[in-house]
Amino acid sequence: MIGQDYVEKVKSTMTNKEKFKAEDPVLLPDKAIWHPVAPSIVFENVESYSEWYDNTHCPEAGIDVATAPTVGIILQKSHINTKDDTHYVSLIR
Repeated sequence: MIGQDYVEKVKSTMTNKEKFKAEDPVLLPDKAIWHPVAPSIVFENVESYSEWYDNTHCPEAGIDVATAPTVGIILQKSHINTKDDTHYVSLIR
């Protein structure tokens, strides 16, 4: 990103190209609920998670909400932030 403005070799290749723009960071709460297929990164409370899980995810996945157990796993937030979550996704699936 710095190169596109200050490094001549990079700057010269940027002619007629859109500059890279940094996005604002996504801040995650210290405590939250994460699910690998959820539409949002995390749920900040159990009510919003249960709403999505019971009414959207379970019907689409063919899971019977009344009989399926729910299991929680404590995870490291840093793995979710960096999307280094393959081991968690594999375990959950």
